[in-house]
Amino acid sequence: MKGRVGTNQKIDRSWLLPIGVVSAALLLAVALAFGPIVASESGAEKRARLVPREGKVAFGVQLDWAHDSPTAYARRLGRPPAIVGDYVGFPFSGATRAVLRDRAEAVAGVGATYMLNVMPNKGLASIRRRTVEDLTATVSELTQKANVMVRFAHEMNGPWYAWGQQPQRYVRAFRQVSTSLHKGAPDAAVVWAPNDGAEYPFGRWKYAARTGSASYRALDTNSDGRIDGDDDPYGPFYPGDRYVDFVGLTLYHFGLEWPWDRNEVPPRNKVVGTILGRYPPGLDHSVRDFHARFAAGRAKPMLIAETGSLYLPGRPGKSEAAVKSAWWRQMFDPSLPRQLPMLRGILWFEYLKWEEGARAKADWRLTHRPEIRDSFRRAMPPWFQFGDPDDAGP
Repeated sequence: MKGRVGTNQKIDRSWLLPIGVVSAALLLAVALAFGPIVASESGAEKRARLVPREGKVAFGVQLDWAHDSPTAYARRLGRPPAIVGDYVGFPFSGATRAVLRDRAEAVAGVGATYMLNVMPNKGLASIRRRTVEDLTATVSELTQKANVMVRFAHEMNGPWYAWGQQPQRYVRAFRQVSTSLHKGAPDAAVVWAPNDGAEYPFGRWKYAARTGSASYRALDTNSDGRIDGDDDPYGPFYPGDRYVDFVGLTLYHFGLEWPWDRNEVPPRNKVVGTILGRYPPGLDHSVRDFHARFAAGRAKPMLIAETGSLYLPGRPGKSEAAVKSAWWRQMFDPSLPRQLPMLRGILWFEYLKWEEGARAKADWRLTHRPEIRDSFRRAMPPWFQFGDPDDAGP
């Protein structure tokens, strides 16, 4: 999620993806990078230019727009992020579209890519031809102001959102949205991003699949009559390679065990272990190795689309510095790009918000307290890619 390429500006070649096994579109993008960009460049080729080169990982932030801005965040961090996320309810209103235009310009101003986290809060029934056409027209307009990624209906394998744990309906909706975007807003990249499967199926939240329903039967992937840790947390929701430009995961540390009422340091190797299906031990790695199945196995660049370590002010346990630094040290491990060669972006969740699972307000932020921010900045690895304010056009 990436650097910016202006219409009349030199291409930033550091964002290209020369990896071993890639799609024809990505190979063509690499070839084009060493010559002039021509007017006939396809949407697939433009989307490919959003991918950092091998060994580089874009640093991004899921930003609390109600209390923050890309410029303020970049000032605190000391570097502009390469991706800035925004959670947006869908279908859009006219007022929402105007806000999104302003935000896209603000993101482009720090040289970042705009990640639109599209949330169909009225459920998958709201995904109709008219609303999808409206989404596509809006995104097309935004791509004139900034590079854009659309992360549609994220964490769909979880039961906490209105679109959750409905695999057949979700796949149909995702395909409809992706097809429309690839046709009508071809410069925008489409991101498929479930929640990490370590705790799957995540307990009895509001939107958990009902026993005996078609969704329940589809999620019972081993056909033993129940949905539990032995079932595939990802596969039933995958819409197919042609509909997906990036794959991603939501990956947080909430604690060591339920209830999440203490501040606890994450276990060693939890980040890589979760992505590779080795954490927690004892589960079927073959269905939980997200990187092998959906990134390396399909030549899809991968994002950690949301991440952070739970800190509950005033609760017992470890200090804020201990809880958060233990997580970022895992994210910054020098071996991470080697263990996850398709990883191309990490987005931190920069929010102070109520967490229903913890029944408390959690502070996920890394840049508001000077001592935390300064430690975080010093720890950042050399393989991070940041935004480029001097290259601020789509």
